[in-house]
Amino acid sequence: MSKVQYGQLITEVQGGKSTCRSVIFDLPQKEESDDQNLPKNEGQIIGLVELEASPNKKTLAFLDALIQEIKMAAAGSFGKPSQKSLEELFENFIQKTNYRYLELVGNKSSSSATDEAGGLPKINAVLALFDDKNLHLAQRGKALPFLIYEVKPGNFRIMNIAEAATGKEARASKLSLFTNIVSGKIGANDNLFFTTESILDYFSLEKISKTVSATNPEEAAETLKNLLGEVANPETSFAFMIIKSRQEIPVIKAVSSPAPAPLKTDHISVPQHSMEGLLKTASDTEKMLTPSLGLNIGGGIFSFLGGFKSLFRKNEIKDNARLEYYSSQFHPPRGTKKFFRFLSLFFLAILRIPYFLIKIILSFLFNLLKTIFYLITNWKGQRSGALKSAAENFGKSWSGLLPKTEKMPNLSRTLLIFAVIFVALFAGSTGLLYYRYQNGLAAKALQQKVEVIQNKKSAIEASLIYNDEASAKTALAEADVLLAEFPQKTKKEKEAYQNISAEIETIREKLRHVVNVQNPVAVANFPGYSPDASVLKFIVANNNIYAFDRAASVIYKINLANNETASQSISGLNFGLVFMESESSAFLYQPDKKFFKLDLTTDVLGELEVILNEKETDITDFAVYNGKLYVLDAKNNQIFKHLATATGFAGGAAWLRDNVDLQNAKSIAIDGSIYVGKTDGKILKFSNGRQVDFTPEIDPALSSEIKIWTSADSSFIYVFEPSSKRLIVLDKEGKLNTQYFSEKFDKLKDFVVVEKEKKIYLLSGDFVYEVAATHLQ
Repeated sequence: MSKVQYGQLITEVQGGKSTCRSVIFDLPQKEESDDQNLPKNEGQIIGLVELEASPNKKTLAFLDALIQEIKMAAAGSFGKPSQKSLEELFENFIQKTNYRYLELVGNKSSSSATDEAGGLPKINAVLALFDDKNLHLAQRGKALPFLIYEVKPGNFRIMNIAEAATGKEARASKLSLFTNIVSGKIGANDNLFFTTESILDYFSLEKISKTVSATNPEEAAETLKNLLGEVANPETSFAFMIIKSRQEIPVIKAVSSPAPAPLKTDHISVPQHSMEGLLKTASDTEKMLTPSLGLNIGGGIFSFLGGFKSLFRKNEIKDNARLEYYSSQFHPPRGTKKFFRFLSLFFLAILRIPYFLIKIILSFLFNLLKTIFYLITNWKGQRSGALKSAAENFGKSWSGLLPKTEKMPNLSRTLLIFAVIFVALFAGSTGLLYYRYQNGLAAKALQQKVEVIQNKKSAIEASLIYNDEASAKTALAEADVLLAEFPQKTKKEKEAYQNISAEIETIREKLRHVVNVQNPVAVANFPGYSPDASVLKFIVANNNIYAFDRAASVIYKINLANNETASQSISGLNFGLVFMESESSAFLYQPDKKFFKLDLTTDVLGELEVILNEKETDITDFAVYNGKLYVLDAKNNQIFKHLATATGFAGGAAWLRDNVDLQNAKSIAIDGSIYVGKTDGKILKFSNGRQVDFTPEIDPALSSEIKIWTSADSSFIYVFEPSSKRLIVLDKEGKLNTQYFSEKFDKLKDFVVVEKEKKIYLLSGDFVYEVAATHLQ
């Protein structure tokens, strides 16, 4: 059953200036938890939302989506097991609502009701948590929350809760739905009145106060509706809600939290009633009551210790008379009433237990250690005797610890048995309560750690929404530190760590611009063409794959349209380097310093005459740009430039003007500038023969051998790192654009990018995979 009575009026006028919706639902119940002491959620979320736009499909859909996000935020805040108060949970709920609002609107927030550039009008809203006696409220814009409170029987006044709490109207933020929170209590006969601004054009606050306080919310709403029907403009939209508790509760008026602001009136004095004040009063009351209770307990403890101390005064008690003396100290006189005598005998039996248990334990340990000593050392040949007498000695020790038990009265013996059972139950229940208490503390601490990391995760996501990668990376680094310190001892801690770390990794991939290719399409399978195929290089031209089989000395031509395959024998040739100049020609290099040209229109292969410089001793890679051949010679730390001739290329000239270490260089690419990739993942950039600064932003950083490709027609630089199973796309300034990754790229060898087709081809193992170039779409 609903814990509140409410009445409401919401009108929608076609062509009107606003669209409204009300919100009312019970708090979601908390998920099952090991902590049985968690308080249950009792209360309701009530609110009113106004969109300053005419009713249409777009505005109605947006309002419905916003209300759904509010309910989801409530489930995430109130539905999780937590020891937090409702006030703290409400603050968390408002934070989640603000964040979900950001996700819903993205970058389209607008600061003006008439600004349609962002596509969204202004929002006015009030949202409250009501649990019969406490009120927690958040407000935005022109949505007005009023409290109609009873000063004395039959005399009511009305106040604007938001103005009373802040002293002035809070400014709406573009980035948050709600920016201020009010907390306090309301009285049994008080009413809440949430309304849009248009209502005040027709009713005074005094009229509203008298109408609402005169009857129940349903009838008051009907009365206001009838009055509006007589005087209101039929083209004006209205919305209001009247809320009242069904139960009688103490009268305490609502104020702001955390800074209370007293109401200034001529007739009443408002008592302290904020949540902060009430908590302080409770704390002061606790301090006031504690001393007397402590004195009473302390006196009882000292009295008990005094009697217990006399029990162990060995100088005054002989061994044969210990129990008799013990009884004389604690047994009540015979004249004592039966009830009190029974209680005294019961506590006497309890006091005997620790004494007997200590003697049992010490005697058992002594006999056990003595037996172990004889068994290990066989001192004086007593090993066999120790084994035979162990059971007998243990029995004697046990019987000696309970003297005169056979002569005890039946009542004392019965009380002793009950005392043992009582002590066992007390110890067990105390241990269980302590165990649950410790589990509760551990669960609360764990939840707090998770919430801290979740807050960092939310900050990262919010930064990414506004393309603020610098702030997102800072928050991610802070989250990594928290994850490194996260405990992983218990099963729950390990599960929580795995869940939160998986969420952080998902965000990390998003921040790294990772495209995870789950199922790349295989377009070529070389063992199907030759069982011993060994392909390390390939090119793609005119919708055909040209693959160079070093083992069989064959060039495979695979038509991507119909998968037809042709082969061309190149007996005695073993091409180690391949460069495609255009759709019509490709250049190939034989390790014995021979260059060839493959005509991709006729598939004719011919040798080129290339005059190598006498210093060109180690051709690591080459590229053809603007009709000139550029050869990377890592051994000599130089790039040689060859001009074209009728039959090939002329002798090479040193292009680099600076002394540069190229000993571990492996790849070269040219777009006007020359890029060199090294085996340690570093990329060098040269212009006009001199090295220039180039520091690409790649996360994680390159650390192994890479291949680079770009061209004058491309806007990107492609960096191929087989060891990390990825192809990285940079812009020409070195800024990271995309990273293509797949677990299936476990044996990467080569890649080709066909930008006009928006496709990427990767050679991994014996397969060529096709991947969509999403960064070009």
